[in-house]
Amino acid sequence: MTGIRRVKGVKLLGRRIGNWLTGSQAQELLNAASRDTLRGVRDAAMLGLLLGCGLRRSEVVGLRLDQLQLREGQWVIVDLVGKGGRLRTVPVPDWARSLSMFGSAIRE
Repeated sequence: MTGIRRVKGVKLLGRRIGNWLTGSQAQELLNAASRDTLRGVRDAAMLGLLLGCGLRRSEVVGLRLDQLQLREGQWVIVDLVGKGGRLRTVPVPDWARSLSMFGSAIRE
């Protein structure tokens, strides 16, 4: 019994800190961006990527349009250089893609 107590568990590398938004708070934030102006459309698209894809601010501002691709029926952001220089591919939810002004221009 004492041997079992001494066994170490899975090491936790990171810890989530800070204030996290609830679903209703995230929806309220998205609704706050006015889509009547070009700036509002931009803000809504950026918020959609931040919330829907879980991107960091630096990742959103560094995106290029050619990184948005249709792969196996799913829109994804490819070759995204993230924290620590890691390359990753991130799925984009349909609702987040439709927030951008390019959402209507980019169709399957």
